Amino acid sequence: RIVAQKLLAAQELSGQVGNMYTGSIFLALIGLLTDELRSTTDVAGKKYGFVAYGSGSKSKVFEGVVQAGWQKPVEQIDVATQLSKRAAVDFDMYVVLHTRQTETPLTETQHRHFRLAAIGTAGLLPGQRQYVYIPS
Repeated sequence: RIVAQKLLAAQELSGQVGNMYTGSIFLALIGLLTDELRSTTDVAGKKYGFVAYGSGSKSKVFEGVVQAGWQKPVEQIDVATQLSKRAAVDFDMYVVLHTRQTETPLTETQHRHFRLAAIGTAGLLPGQRQYVYIPS
């Protein structure tokens, strides 16, 4: 019952998107706020706790307070529309994307988005993926 009451709205998007590792907590927040927007509940000032656990010895635990005006950014994200633009990726395409053999987007991107800029090859973070923000 407590999962249905407290976590269901936060977990719904993860079931559609899949594991984003630590990013999953932010996807959960978007899902929760989208649900609150649909129900017309104003959660400005409400405090939420975040807990993310990764394999190994890493975890993140923090809290955040919803700011006034939270509705507009949530409306702009428009999760349903974003999810409807997804493209299926088979293993071969995953390899092409993961190894940066192409920079062509899988879908038409007319709005703000992030794009893979570089993958670390040396130093302390080989394999680190760096992204850049592309404004509309």
